[in-house]
Amino acid sequence: MNPTITFTGARGGHGTTTVAAAVAVHAARTRPTTLVSADTAAATALLGLPGGAENEPIDVLPTLTVAADIPDTSTDHVVVVDAGTLAARSASGLSGGRNYLVLRGPCYVALASVLAAGVAGFDGVAIVAEAQRSLTAADVADVLGLPVVATVNASPQVARTIDAGLFFSRLIRLNDLASLRSLADPHPARRPPSTS
Repeated sequence: MNPTITFTGARGGHGTTTVAAAVAVHAARTRPTTLVSADTAAATALLGLPGGAENEPIDVLPTLTVAADIPDTSTDHVVVVDAGTLAARSASGLSGGRNYLVLRGPCYVALASVLAAGVAGFDGVAIVAEAQRSLTAADVADVLGLPVVATVNASPQVARTIDAGLFFSRLIRLNDLASLRSLADPHPARRPPSTS
């Protein structure tokens, strides 16, 4: 079975596709990787590339494919899954491997949604941090009882890069997303939670 890294958004618009795509691109730098998304056309558009036929695998690089379904591949192949929202997850459950919640803000409404849906099965939280929010990563860890494994900034620079179709080519230079690199390792060493 291949290493699988799944991201589920607390609600829609929390940046789950962006986080999953960034982790997939980082993983593809060192090993074959598939980014799994129910909307392959949107996932490839986020990468700044034209999409193919709906639900057909799209080769982005020799080591990166975007597909609608989890491939049956070797153990050295990394699979990064954009699982959509918690509402979608409740119908399908979580895959094996590592499962992370994506939380934007952080805000009270998102935390309340997560608590109502339950946090069972998640290994940690990736926060898409917005400026001027009252809640911190430490608050998220305390409320959810999950470690914060990455904190990225929802910045105008990231938004402009995606809007210009340059996400794929400029990802390595987007310091606001740098903490996602460590999540691309399919077999990470245990590390203390990030509370920054």
